[in-house]
Amino acid sequence: MRLLVELLLGLVLLSTAADAGLFYRVKGEFKCYGQPAKDIDFLIVEHDPNENDIVQFKVDDWFDYTGNDHDSWGDFQDPLELSVHAGFTCGDCKGELYQYIEYDDGQFSSDVKALDHPAIFGLVELSDACRYGVVKPKYSDWDDLDLRKQWIVRNENSDIRGHFSRID
Repeated sequence: MRLLVELLLGLVLLSTAADAGLFYRVKGEFKCYGQPAKDIDFLIVEHDPNENDIVQFKVDDWFDYTGNDHDSWGDFQDPLELSVHAGFTCGDCKGELYQYIEYDDGQFSSDVKALDHPAIFGLVELSDACRYGVVKPKYSDWDDLDLRKQWIVRNENSDIRGHFSRID
């Protein structure tokens, strides 16, 4: 009986860990003509061979989001690639910023490690996206150089699927 209880307890603990998937964290800040931006449509697509999970939410000014891919037991820790999208309106300027985070870059089997190693998008001025076709982030001096990410302005030349190397 004791063995049966231990096996059941072990199975319960193992199944909750197996559904954890890979963890990630993204953070940054938006300004519109120097003022805090409003109503940014945020979209994170977790691309993996099993199933693409989609996370949608709105942010104002800044974001700091931690998530994880919930794969089933058989697909635990499938290669995961993220595309992070920010749809915005800033005055007369409307657009979308995006970036991708590959499997080997910014995804961890532990939520603690993901919290300590976020993909940092810095502070960006959204009006620059329409004016110049690029946004140049400003980072804090203490932001780790290896964790910094640059937004890509989505336009007719953008090919987001072309960025992915492991997921077809």
